[in-house]
Amino acid sequence: MKTIKKIFHKQANHTSLIKRLIAYGIDWYLGSVLASLPLMVTYYMMHDHVKIIPNQITLFDYPMNIIVALLCFVVTFFYYVFIPYKYDGQTLGKKLLKLKIVNEDYSTLSKKTLLLRQVVMMMLVEGSIYASTATLHQLLQLYSGAAFTKIYTAVGLVITILSIVLLVITKSHQSLHDLVCHTLVVDTASTEYQNQLIQLQKQKKRMKKCISW
Repeated sequence: MKTIKKIFHKQANHTSLIKRLIAYGIDWYLGSVLASLPLMVTYYMMHDHVKIIPNQITLFDYPMNIIVALLCFVVTFFYYVFIPYKYDGQTLGKKLLKLKIVNEDYSTLSKKTLLLRQVVMMMLVEGSIYASTATLHQLLQLYSGAAFTKIYTAVGLVITILSIVLLVITKSHQSLHDLVCHTLVVDTASTEYQNQLIQLQKQKKRMKKCISW
């Protein structure tokens, strides 16, 4: 009960959900295109007469299917982890909409937090709607069986729906991956964000003074 009360009594986050939805749509599209690019390019190099290439790992035999899947994961990792780590919590979609991912105290994300949020929570736990996770599901179906893959997909979909509900109903507008990782998506153009940055800078200065003493 205490945990539930804590979730619903966090500080309000006034970042527009419409802006977040648009940014998510941009990132979902770009991420999907990039995630499927290694498969498309590899298959076209092997069959240059083909005009339409389905996004299916089953197009390749072992071990090429594993290699292509790994390449897809690497490209996905680059977009969803390396780019926001390199560019201060922003993917291209968030950059265009002036949004960014920060810790709950508005400090910059660590690499560990980004990995937990973007890879473990969003792609593996909630990832039923990601193209990169679709590739993972195809591999699981090949090597673990259809039954396990269906269960994994269904569970991921339920968790994704729960995450969306939490995003909408909590004052802090934190989805499940944000709550687990103690992160926020904030509007960099807002007064709220600027004020929080000022407070963070003041805290850092006070800490430096204490250390110097």
